[in-house]
Amino acid sequence: MNFENTYLTIKSFDDINLHYKKNIIDSPKAVILILHGLAEHSGRYEYTTKKLNSFGYSVYRYDHRGHGMSDGKRGFLKDTDNLVEDTNGFIDLIKSENPNIPIFMLGHSVGGHVLAEFGSKYKNKINGMIFSSPLICDTIGLCNFDFNNIDPYALVAECNSHDLTHDINAMTSYESDFLILENITLGMYCALNKSCKNIKDKLENFNYPCFIIHGSSDTVVSCEDSKFLYEHIASIDKELKILNGLYHKLLDEIVKDEILYEISKWIECILSRKGYFK
Repeated sequence: MNFENTYLTIKSFDDINLHYKKNIIDSPKAVILILHGLAEHSGRYEYTTKKLNSFGYSVYRYDHRGHGMSDGKRGFLKDTDNLVEDTNGFIDLIKSENPNIPIFMLGHSVGGHVLAEFGSKYKNKINGMIFSSPLICDTIGLCNFDFNNIDPYALVAECNSHDLTHDINAMTSYESDFLILENITLGMYCALNKSCKNIKDKLENFNYPCFIIHGSSDTVVSCEDSKFLYEHIASIDKELKILNGLYHKLLDEIVKDEILYEISKWIECILSRKGYFK
């Protein structure tokens, strides 16, 4: 097993340098690309990556533009389609480096939003998606600001870590992580707000197999967003689980091992139905 933590670099479609890590195992069942959430970075998924490796999956993960080690104005986004095209570039990279191996994507929060947009735009590029607390239609109003005559680079403080998980150690780690963004630009929220308002019509084009999980006590992104996603996608092969009492960052929750096991079992079911397991 290769667990190299050095960042690699790829140039995206507009020459932005995106930094990523890959943790490759021998004879993987599949490859999983992880998309992190708002304000965080791919390094927050170290534990998740190790567990997925132990279940038999190779893992790629990268820092979104303006996040972590990647280039771009910190916490700024002009258009969500830029994130979709960044993701498409990584899928092409993974395909070139892992020919004939099934590919899945796991997206948390805003990462889940990117998955929904990617799946609505690109057909038959991967084998399935896992949505963790996805921001879809913004039921809570996370991105609701007065965007008239604003400075798109004006900063808004990020949410409290106590709203993210019940795990005290995960909270402490999050608060002491210098790569976590303390502020997000209004431009980022404006781009997400626009996309959340327009996503319903796109979802009728989404038909990938998907596993959607959300905490019932999530106060950052409502579990109603996941219900909306489940109800509006065209996918026949889909599953939704609302996890009672859990907060936003499910993969940092106390029961994360059980959640990751469920994700692994779902992937194995998809692979079995598609004939990868004999």
